[in-house]
Order: sequence, then structure tokens, then C-alpha cells
Amino acid sequence: MEITERALTKQIISHCDMTPIDRPRTRVEVFLPTLQRADLHERPGEFQVRSQWIDATRGIAIVLVVIGHSIQFGSHYAFDIFTNPAFVAIYAFHMPLFIFISGYLAYSGFQRRRELPIVTDRVSRLLVPIVSWAILAALLVTLPLQLLRQTFTFSSLLQSLGSSLIPGNTLWFLWVLFLAYVVLAAAHWASHLIGIVAFPLSIVVLFLLPFDTGFAFYQLKWLYPFFIAGYALRLYRDRLRRFEYWAVAIATVAFIVMLAFWEYTDSVYVARMTVLDGGLKATAVSWAYRYAIGLAGIIMTMGIIRLLSRRFRLTALAALGVASLGIYCIQTYL
Repeated sequence: MEITERALTKQIISHCDMTPIDRPRTRVEVFLPTLQRADLHERPGEFQVRSQWIDATRGIAIVLVVIGHSIQFGSHYAFDIFTNPAFVAIYAFHMPLFIFISGYLAYSGFQRRRELPIVTDRVSRLLVPIVSWAILAALLVTLPLQLLRQTFTFSSLLQSLGSSLIPGNTLWFLWVLFLAYVVLAAAHWASHLIGIVAFPLSIVVLFLLPFDTGFAFYQLKWLYPFFIAGYALRLYRDRLRRFEYWAVAIATVAFIVMLAFWEYTDSVYVARMTVLDGGLKATAVSWAYRYAIGLAGIIMTMGIIRLLSRRFRLTALAALGVASLGIYCIQTYL
């Protein structure tokens, strides 16, 4: 019997929220086997099942990134940016939100593919853009400026290019996301041997590594727990769905309340992942606050977007979310 376009669409929508391991194969998958192989992370040009609210949430995240950077660099540091309430609110959770969504989407990939192919795929999707954008910036931005200022030398151009390729510098979030995939892949492999404890153990091992500065290590330590949290939400999504409304309400109130208690050293971009002058107790309190307000902001934003998506078509935000990688790279070099 021929499957009509409307019937096909209904079957896709009804199955898009189920994992490949908890549902039977359907006639849709017989005719469209790419559904099981589709990468839900960064393939806007291919036919795939993807939730609009996820793309819309990434759209909000990239808007917050642009606004935050506009406040930071547009002010030319004429004032202390950490006294700006909008800047503090945005920087409390915008990058954790980005990597949380990535962890949420990573779950499907690890259910379909082995660890090594996933890491290899991330090389082409994350490291290649880093190199490509660095070369473009060197040729289209750095070189013209050096020629205009009559300071051009081949070695200085290469030095500028090399500096932008160091993890933790220019496109630092792409480096962090790649490293997060590498650590998660190792944890996923280890989970076949020691069970689900491998995932929280990967956080502990990462935190114990004696690297806190340079090469995106402190950003990785800061954001990787959110990456794992996103993965865990996707894993336990069906069990947690009943608490959705309460979680969003509580997270929204908690985020607003916690903002009132924000202090300068609570910013990971100021104190990084190091022990504060107040000792281990002060450090533990500050770190707990960072993760609590970050998680509250994530739940608040994702929950509100998800609820709005049930009543409105968030097409513009979803389009920004699909293009978020390109937007992130472009705004970094502007």
C-alpha cells in the first residue's frame, strides 16, 4: 500500500521522541533508512527528524552569546562589565546552555554508532571549522591590517594564525565541545565494563587532572558536567517528563533569586577553576553556586522554549539555532 505524504509525516512526528532501542521498526524506516543514521547535531542540509524547540533553544543561546559579546567588547571596557546586570545574567548560563543541548543531542549518536567514528566525525565538524576560520581571518583581517599599518612580516602573520589555533583562544568553545565528545566517548566505552558509573567518574577524573589554565582545560572542566547533564536528561527524559512544569517554575524562581547573591569571584571567567583565597570551603560554595545557577538558567530557558513551541511556530529562532555554528564563528572575528 502506498504511503502518502501526510501519513508519512504523522509517523515521523509520532516516533521522533522515541529512541531507536525502545521502539520497533516501522515502514517509515524501511523507506527512509537515513532516519536511523541521521546526525541530529549539525546537518541542516539533510532530511532528518529534529525537534524545533531544540533548534529554537540553540537560537536563544546564540542570541545571548552575541548580546553578551556586544556588552563585553562594544563597551570597550569603559566600565566594569561584571557590574552590568544583563551581562551577569547572560554569562551565568549561556555557554552551559549551549553545551547542555549538545550533550542532549549526543545521546542519539552514541546509541547508533561506536565511539571512534563519533570522535572522527567531530574532527571534521568541529576542528576543521576552527582551522578554516583561522586561515580566513588571517588572510581577510590580520593581513590587510598589517599591510595598512606597514607592520607585515610573514612570521608575524604565521604567529597570529598559530595563536588563533591554540585551544582556549579564539574559537575556544569548539575546542571544548570536541574535547567533551572525546571524554564522553571514553566514558561511554568504559560504561560497557563498569556500567553507568563511568559517566560521573569521567567528571571526577577530569576535575583531578592537574591542568587549570591554557589549552581550554579550565573551560572544559567548567562545562563538561553540563554536557553530561544534557546526556543524562535525554537518557532519563521519559521518567522526568512528569516533573516538567514544576521543574521550570522552580528553576525560574531559583535563577532570579540566585542572581541577587552573585559575587565577582563567582564568575568562572574571573576565578577560573582554581581554589579561591578563602580556602576549600569558600571554593566549594562558589563552585556549587556556579553550577546551581547555570543549571537553573538551562532548565528555565529550555522549559520556556519548549512550552512556547507547543503554541507558536518558533521558525525564526529555530533558523538561528541551525545556523548557530556559523554565527558563533562570524561574531567571534567581528
